[in-house]
Amino acid sequence: MVLPGGGADIVPDEPEQVRPAEPAGGAGYWLVPGRSNAAIVALARILPDGRVATVGAVSTPVADGAEAATGVSAIRVCEMAGAIAQRHGGRLVEGPALVHDGPVGREAWLFVLRRGAAETLRVFVVAGGTYMR
Repeated sequence: MVLPGGGADIVPDEPEQVRPAEPAGGAGYWLVPGRSNAAIVALARILPDGRVATVGAVSTPVADGAEAATGVSAIRVCEMAGAIAQRHGGRLVEGPALVHDGPVGREAWLFVLRRGAAETLRVFVVAGGTYMR
């Protein structure tokens, strides 16, 4: 992977699938982290047809591509699952899942909770907190 402006020797890491937040939301895409000296320093978003949507440097080295995109690592969001379900008075039925809530580049972690017999909550997690729809 080569970043605009050149720079360090960066090798692609394991891709992470990003699915649409809505079940009928169309196709997802892939986050492909770029690693240099054991740290993720870049991130590419690759569309299903192989086209590159974005490529950019990560301002602070992070643990995984999802953390570069959302500000919350995969490990941390898993640790948060119980607290999120409790805060919203529901039980976890799905998640965490890495999704794009709208256009390419608007990534978040999604938890689907069930509250009561029929109420479904969709809770999104990003570095700045949580929001629901």
